[in-house]
Amino acid sequence: MTVLDCLIDQRLYIGLPDAKQRVQVFGVHSSGKQLAEDVDFEKLVFRTVGFSGADIRNLVNEAAIMMVRKGHSKISQQDIVDVLDKQLLEGMGVLLILNNKINQQLF
Repeated sequence: MTVLDCLIDQRLYIGLPDAKQRVQVFGVHSSGKQLAEDVDFEKLVFRTVGFSGADIRNLVNEAAIMMVRKGHSKISQQDIVDVLDKQLLEGMGVLLILNNKINQQLF
């Protein structure tokens, strides 16, 4: 019997962060970025229910891109909210496309 035969296949499920943890994740992923004084992660956690740490990292990075596109020097609360709205609308667009495809197949 080899060492590999003795290994046990284990899977570890790490759940999604709760509101308090999401605030901390926002802090980690926004460190080193220029934030406007109006940024309040406490308010953003209610719009990020179900987000993983990677989702929050992506959100902060997308907000930084939005900031540059708008010509600002710091990420504002509105930049982050705009990215959240954009992600929501893109998700709805996918659902609308799928619904249209299903309707076309049925009729």
